[in-house]
Amino acid sequence: MLDTLKERPDAGDHVSRHLWPKTIAYLEVNNLFRYEIDRAMRASYTIRRDEAKIIVRVIEIFQDHKSYEKRFHY
Repeated sequence: MLDTLKERPDAGDHVSRHLWPKTIAYLEVNNLFRYEIDRAMRASYTIRRDEAKIIVRVIEIFQDHKSYEKRFHY
């Protein structure tokens, strides 16, 4: 996953703002993406530009789809 995001930061699926969790980890982000690691595992991350660099910050990695569903409610 990390190698893919280094090459293509937008490789994940964009998450609409109305679907964002209402937890503190998600309050200060301007965009949100999810990345399917495998059939069950998911990760949420945000992309930020800092001068000439693109910074990808992984917010959470979900070990199974049940924990992802609990956080995102879908």
